[in-house]
Amino acid sequence: MLIAGRIIVGVGTISGAFSASIYISEIAPPDRRGLLVALIEFMTVIGVLVAFIFNYTFSSTSGGWRYMFAIAIPPVILQVICLFFLPPSPRFMVKKGYDEKASLVLKKIRSYNIDNELTDIKSSLAIESNYTFLDLFRAKNNMRMRLLIGFGMSLSMQATGQVNIIFYASTILRSVGFASESAATLASVSMGLIKVLGAVLAMALIDKLGRKTFLYLGSTVMIISLIILALIIHKIPMKFEDICRYPNLTHHWQDNVTSTMPGYNSVAVTAFPSSTDFSSSKPSITDQGNMGITILQNTSSPPFMGSPEKDGHANEQVSPVLKWLCLCCLLLYVAAFSISFGPVIWVLLSEIFPIGIKGRAMALIGGLDAAINLLIALTFLSVAESIGLMWLLLIFAILSFVGLIFIFSIVPETKGLSLEVISEQLNKGNNVSNLCCRPERMKRIKELIPTLVRKRIDGESSIWATGIQYYTQGLENSFADSTL
Repeated sequence: MLIAGRIIVGVGTISGAFSASIYISEIAPPDRRGLLVALIEFMTVIGVLVAFIFNYTFSSTSGGWRYMFAIAIPPVILQVICLFFLPPSPRFMVKKGYDEKASLVLKKIRSYNIDNELTDIKSSLAIESNYTFLDLFRAKNNMRMRLLIGFGMSLSMQATGQVNIIFYASTILRSVGFASESAATLASVSMGLIKVLGAVLAMALIDKLGRKTFLYLGSTVMIISLIILALIIHKIPMKFEDICRYPNLTHHWQDNVTSTMPGYNSVAVTAFPSSTDFSSSKPSITDQGNMGITILQNTSSPPFMGSPEKDGHANEQVSPVLKWLCLCCLLLYVAAFSISFGPVIWVLLSEIFPIGIKGRAMALIGGLDAAINLLIALTFLSVAESIGLMWLLLIFAILSFVGLIFIFSIVPETKGLSLEVISEQLNKGNNVSNLCCRPERMKRIKELIPTLVRKRIDGESSIWATGIQYYTQGLENSFADSTL
């Protein structure tokens, strides 16, 4: 039941998030679309922060995970009620032939004359209305390249390892010296707060600085943070399995023996041929034979047995410098994701596909995103135990660098453009080069490189400068049709 419930929640969350990004992008004005779509990530990280807070609150409560699931029910009910009061998408209304209703909606949500916008929507939909699902995989209107951009963005986001590293954040923090469960969980709360602050920063500036600026900045900071984290973990005398699961402590007894176990000053256990397993943070005793237990001196439960260092949950050998450096790197890592992939992927994916096929494209990318996330989640522990957490973090850093190259080379900048203009300009691109080699960039290269070459060779060989001029001129002519 628990697994089935988690699957249903996951499917609902992903489908709801992608649907929300489509809807917001269709009703938002071009100069505020980035901010409004980024609200999805902002509210998501608010939920993460609230979850961390309740996790800290119920960390010492028996069955506290049930309360955490129950707390999510009222917001969901409120969201369902609010959906009935939302205006329909004007683009969807035009697509269905309700031009008058679309005009009324635009007048309601715009403070300026909507005639030009309504005309653009109609002309755009007239072109885009005949798309089929298979068109996503064809060269028609550069649709295959758009799908590649969407897939690449999704892969790049998952390649950062953000979801799994955050999931194990409290256990990683325990391993580097945050001794108690509550201390590690409280440190995780600070990550939730940082995510909120990062999302606020992205919302405020994404329409001014552009989408790719935040992707560049966030990816670079994440790469650096992952490398430093890997080096820190390399210095810690621990195995990754120690921070992922509590070891089973098994004691075997002779017949009819009453004993007080080491570290249990007030607990007497009487056992017959059997074994006693302690396998949780508040160990329970599993009866594998005939056993009796007596709690002495009014103690309610046995304390956890074993040294923190040995159990791997609080490594006292870690220096304070490494301990706090690890926390700072995790906070930077979280903040970098929250200003980059967190909000930007929702914005870009909602912008690059025409309305006639946007829903199907987003569903396909959402399914891929969920599948990759599931694959990483299922293999994270096994891979970490096989090669070590340090190498896994370095792999994430390398993959993030590959994602950064992908963003630089292929992902277009859509700041300040209407959905119709974005779609029209993307239609002109026939391959990767048309998207990444923009005329204005080629012009800057043409002006800059020959100057640098001339300075370097100091007139010794103008052939180099002339050659580069011809090369950049050729690129500029080849990609003159691209305006993105």
